Amino acid sequence: RPFIFYTNGFETYFWDDKSMPDRLVSSVFSKEDLEKLVNRRSFAKDSGMYEINREISGRKYQMEAIRSVCDGLRKKVRRHLLVMATGTGKTRTAAGLVDVLSRSGNVTNILFLADRRALVKQARDAFKDYLPKMSLCNLCENKQDYNARIVFSTYPTILGAIDDTKSRDGSILYTPAHFDLIIIDEAHRSIFKKYKVIFDYFDAVLVGLTATPKTDVDTNTYDFFQLEDDVPTFAYEYETAVEEGYLVPYYNYEVKTKFVCEGIKYDELSDEEKQRYEEDFAEDDVVPEYISESLINKRVFNKGTVDRVITDLMSRGIKINGGDKLGKSIIFAATKEHARYIVERFDALYPQYAGHFAACVVCSDDYAQTVIDDFKIADKAPFIAVSVDMM
Repeated sequence: RPFIFYTNGFETYFWDDKSMPDRLVSSVFSKEDLEKLVNRRSFAKDSGMYEINREISGRKYQMEAIRSVCDGLRKKVRRHLLVMATGTGKTRTAAGLVDVLSRSGNVTNILFLADRRALVKQARDAFKDYLPKMSLCNLCENKQDYNARIVFSTYPTILGAIDDTKSRDGSILYTPAHFDLIIIDEAHRSIFKKYKVIFDYFDAVLVGLTATPKTDVDTNTYDFFQLEDDVPTFAYEYETAVEEGYLVPYYNYEVKTKFVCEGIKYDELSDEEKQRYEEDFAEDDVVPEYISESLINKRVFNKGTVDRVITDLMSRGIKINGGDKLGKSIIFAATKEHARYIVERFDALYPQYAGHFAACVVCSDDYAQTVIDDFKIADKAPFIAVSVDMM
């Protein structure tokens, strides 16, 4: 039976009237994609009937997450959101899902999206271990490998592939129906605004992974996945993971300084501090009366505050080797400049560590992935990673 496309000249709809309702698509599918969909009618089986590979996703909640998506697909639901606490194995769960859907014949080509090159590489390396027989491609590093079953990419890279890459005969390599499944890592972040066009272009089943979904008016994660607020496809919360022994609980240790808590008020500064304040914050000869606490680390790097945090971490942080050395630790900085300043202050305070103990992890540094790889090794420096949205 043929598929149906209909259009008013501005919008195009696709309808497989034997299996699901019509839906808006970006254009008519290619001949190859239509052949793929026709063949799938014959060989695709109910993914819920296939056994989950426990070596990939063997924990009970991981298998429940996979079954939840499979149940949704059986009901023709095309958008799914998995809310899982950090550290509970979202990538493993995604790999287990891909394995089941591939073996059951429901998906052929998969796109894995992340908003950092480091996260793309981490996901690709993990999938290589979990699914060694699958062909994989990190599109950020190899823009010529278009035949891989699973493509890993950042949002800008895949957007560029949609816009710019064409084969020799002029046909678009990544057609609207090329990917059957798109997995979105950290699905509360870059799926909105300009990158939404990616999901408008590709006609694929979407599976979002996140620990912290948003419910803001203009950035509502649930709304994007066509779900009710606070009702994801599957949820495995931090408290449950701790209770079941899969996560170790965290403990807060608060260090407060006046500037960080209250901001900076010009009238309360000494004459010397006022002079520096004027040099740092005056714009068009106008000196603001107040800098809020939220802008402190974005507009000024206070030496005393940074030094206090560093020394507190070194003295009160979790120790290893019988308490002789600080264990692996992460400092989250506000900006790249802030991160570099923190490392600079650490080296000044602890010169005995010869500039190896603490290191920046920022996306603009070519060696950022090397630092992350070294940070994963227990006995290898750096022991403090100062990161901006990459860890």
